[in-house]
Amino acid sequence: MGSKTTKLGAAAVIVLSLAACKSMQPVTDIDAFLQQKNPSFIVVTTPEHSTREEALVFKGPRIESGSLSGVVFNEATTVQMNQVRTIMAPQFDRKKTTIAAILSGATAGTLFYIMSLKGNGKASAYDNPSCGHQTSCYNPPNTLP
Repeated sequence: MGSKTTKLGAAAVIVLSLAACKSMQPVTDIDAFLQQKNPSFIVVTTPEHSTREEALVFKGPRIESGSLSGVVFNEATTVQMNQVRTIMAPQFDRKKTTIAAILSGATAGTLFYIMSLKGNGKASAYDNPSCGHQTSCYNPPNTLP
């Protein structure tokens, strides 16, 4: 149906579109966020883990008895909520999604345009638009004496 390059281009557009829809953003109400969104992970800073490099990545986060629990570096970990400074999680980002949609549409339109120019892929270097793209009407000049 389409060339390998066209299929790869379309796949790249889809992947980039999906990836651009979310970004790491602060979570203000962790209880509601965990119940509504059920994220696969969150990023937490505490007084002991205060920099971006030291932040704790909780997989399968949940709140239990005033503590945040989950798996950090393949170990069950619990942090008291009063020790949590910030919580970040991947969340829908309207601006990035809008940009991704515009770029995806432009890319898809460009790919469609390129494919329409390509035609059936049987074009010849000898095609002559003045005779209806038929190679049989090509008449080289007579160079014999």
